[in-house]
Amino acid sequence: MAQPNHEQRIHYIHGLSYTTFKFSNLRTSSPRLAADGTVTVSVDVTNTGRRAGDQVVQLYVKHLHSAVARPREELEGFLRVALDAGGLPAAALVLLDFTLSVMVPEVRQALPGRYSG
Repeated sequence: MAQPNHEQRIHYIHGLSYTTFKFSNLRTSSPRLAADGTVTVSVDVTNTGRRAGDQVVQLYVKHLHSAVARPREELEGFLRVALDAGGLPAAALVLLDFTLSVMVPEVRQALPGRYSG
C-alpha cells in the first residue's frame, strides 16, 4: 500500500517567531550545588529583531562522569519570556538538588560530581 506524500508544514521544535534572539551572560548563583540546596541559573535574553516576540529559555544539564547510566542531556527547566523589540530581561531558572537525583537501589540521591549545561 502506497503511503500518502505529506509534507510537514510545521517542523517540530521550530518556533514561528517573526524576530530573533540572542543569549548572553550565562551565570550561576554559586559554583556548587550543595546537598538539599539550590542554584539559580540566569541568562540575558535580547530580542535583536524589530518585532515583539516570545522565546522559551531551556536549561539542559549533563553529568560529566556519571557512575550510573544517564541520558546525554536532560531538560531540567524552561521558562517562556515575552520580549518587546530590543528588550533585554534576565531569565532565571532554579536548579534543585532533587532534580539532579536518580534512583540508586531504593534511595533517591543526587550523584556527586561535575555537571555542565
